[in-house]
Amino acid sequence: MYSVASRAFHWMMAGLIGLAFALVWLREDLPKGDLRTGMLSWHMDAGLLVLALVLPRVIARLLGGTPALAHMPPWQRILARAGEGGLYLMMLLQPLMGWLAVNLSGRPVSLLGFGLPALSGPDPALRSLVAELHEVGGWAILVLVGLHVAAALYHHVLCRDDVLASMLWQGLRRPDA
Repeated sequence: MYSVASRAFHWMMAGLIGLAFALVWLREDLPKGDLRTGMLSWHMDAGLLVLALVLPRVIARLLGGTPALAHMPPWQRILARAGEGGLYLMMLLQPLMGWLAVNLSGRPVSLLGFGLPALSGPDPALRSLVAELHEVGGWAILVLVGLHVAAALYHHVLCRDDVLASMLWQGLRRPDA
């Protein structure tokens, strides 16, 4: 079973990542104006909060431990750790790429109204590349999250083990597992 702190960080970050995606997608169909601009600002806040929570999440995980995966075949353990590592990497890189892209366009970045230091000065050519990488990173996160959810459901429905329950709450354990 994961620690309460690990589960709390998991679901906070899942919510923030979901919010960041929803905001950036929903704003695409809006006309230019305050709401569209605000949604981009909220998107950046959600992403930067993910970045701010990565280190505390890693610390909570290290201190709280993780469930043993001994019941899984080696290939599943390898894929589980690789997928998890990919998600952690993207929770770090994706917000940094967004922050850098904004700075490269010559604009400042703030988190919940507090100004953050610039990672770079303006550079329109590099901004285009970093913005493209940020978009590709978004798709990579979607793929990784999709695989993560599919694996959790596979374990819950087909393997009938407690992998999914370990990230929810103790009361969800299967009586027959």
